[in-house]
Amino acid sequence: MEEKTKFPSWIIDVEKVDRSKLAQHSQEFFRKSLECYPHFHEIFLDCPKTSEIGVLTNHEPWVLEEHYEKSTLIHFIIANVAETFHYQFVYQIRELGLAMHGALDRGAFYTAAILNRSIFEAVCTSYYTFRRIEDKFKQSLVPLQIAAKTRSKVEQEKNIVKHYELLYEIYSLVHMANTATTMNWTEHLKQFGYSIELPEPGKRLHVNDAIRDIEAKSKLPLWKVYNLMSEFVHPNFGSKTMIINTRRPYQKYMDVLVLGDNGGNAEAALYYIDQFSESLYYTLTLACSLYGRSAKFLDDIFKFIPRPDNRTLH
Repeated sequence: MEEKTKFPSWIIDVEKVDRSKLAQHSQEFFRKSLECYPHFHEIFLDCPKTSEIGVLTNHEPWVLEEHYEKSTLIHFIIANVAETFHYQFVYQIRELGLAMHGALDRGAFYTAAILNRSIFEAVCTSYYTFRRIEDKFKQSLVPLQIAAKTRSKVEQEKNIVKHYELLYEIYSLVHMANTATTMNWTEHLKQFGYSIELPEPGKRLHVNDAIRDIEAKSKLPLWKVYNLMSEFVHPNFGSKTMIINTRRPYQKYMDVLVLGDNGGNAEAALYYIDQFSESLYYTLTLACSLYGRSAKFLDDIFKFIPRPDNRTLH
């Protein structure tokens, strides 16, 4: 079973045997999660352990024009920073996803809950930026279409300028996403003996803003799901329930509460499915959707660059 679904087989077996103990809502989302999980596994967990990507060390067109075609240079710079954004996202999710899979496999449900929430945050913040990149790129094609249809040199020039203005907005969005931080990394690294001049940092995006933005666009109950995940991650009542193995009557006014290892524990697995099947599904499906759309954007932007050897590292 595990070969086919990739999801930890013992949890699937528990759900099959004790499905009637689960809420109907949980059963439905767990089924959808199992349908999505092989795609998530293939895209992120099964990707190569390492990948090499070319990263430009200078983004000034007039500096780079000696090495690349001037006519496609702006597109190439944008493609390069967008590619960095894409692959860093993939490997963030890969590392978190592998850890979550391992936690589920050994019944470490509290750890799995924390990692699920971390993946959800990484996906939502990346999606927030990507949606704006995607929209700007679509807008940037309109002036090109207008320029191709008009015979007026003035109109052509005006629309070409508009095209490049929108490309610069795309570059700014991706650059900000790649460098967003609340720290001065140049100063921070000095204490470790590194003397590196890093790019001006971008403004950090708050995950709450990203979640609300995607919820408004998708109409999915993402804020409700995120709040529930947070309840089981923060050090309060919800998170404490995740490390309970079982509870049984002992004597009047006292029960026995078993804490700790939940490997192979059907009771804990059912509790996890009830509480996390919906958030797991949205995490998986948003991650796969973002990957597909981001990969398509890279293909589209690279079409503006005629030399195929610009992507020799992939």
